[in-house]
Amino acid sequence: MLENRDTTIKYVMPDAKPRPQTPKVSAAKATHIAANIKVGSRIEHKSFGIGTIVAITNGVADVEFNKSKKAKRLMLSTCLENGLLI
Repeated sequence: MLENRDTTIKYVMPDAKPRPQTPKVSAAKATHIAANIKVGSRIEHKSFGIGTIVAITNGVADVEFNKSKKAKRLMLSTCLENGLLI
């Protein structure tokens, strides 16, 4: 009796809109942009979300993100080169 039953379950993913790609920048341009970012600037990171820069030392920024309670330390030029900052 059960031999004729099809037990296959298919799940179809709804059409998801792809997230736009953030263009990567050259190392020279990333260094120039990073030099113009100041304490108090608001940034958006692909993974961490929106945050505020609380300190910058030698191109490394301490950023307090809305999602986390601790500040995260980011190398600004590297994040810009890899398209992590939007």
